[in-house]
Amino acid sequence: GIAYGAVASTIADELGIEKEQAQVLLDNFFKLFPAIEKYMDNTYSTIKRDFRLTTYLGRVRRFPILRHKQEDFRARNQAINFNIQSTAADIMCSQMIEMKDALREDFGGRILSQVHDSILFEFMKDKIGGVTEFFNYYITKRISEKFPWIPVPMKFDLKTGPNFGDLTGLK
Repeated sequence: GIAYGAVASTIADELGIEKEQAQVLLDNFFKLFPAIEKYMDNTYSTIKRDFRLTTYLGRVRRFPILRHKQEDFRARNQAINFNIQSTAADIMCSQMIEMKDALREDFGGRILSQVHDSILFEFMKDKIGGVTEFFNYYITKRISEKFPWIPVPMKFDLKTGPNFGDLTGLK
């Protein structure tokens, strides 16, 4: 929640601690990770100045004129969330488009759905062997090539099962 604008009262409620303790945790977090606080402050300054925000891949969201303290707080959190979540979604969509044909040709597979940061695929059971290498290429290697400004490598977990509710880790 911190990266999405959680404040001491929210953290206190989530952890079942006093607000003062939560504020100490928050302060210590920002001492350890000052770049996160700077990112949040810069994002907030941008929407106050421009009334809009543009993701790393060019998606724009407009923010109305902020007149009330409650609107201001909500807009700040929405802006922080927008930039992170929309950029992640844009990257995922880019990779789904790139891999869909190879998925069908190499594995008899297809993309069924995207749920937040998960993608549900369907494969022929006898073709499951090479999927780890396939996803390592498209998720790890291709993302770092297409989006070199991402400072951390992308990781993924593979799970298999007869349906979305009964998935287990792929070994």
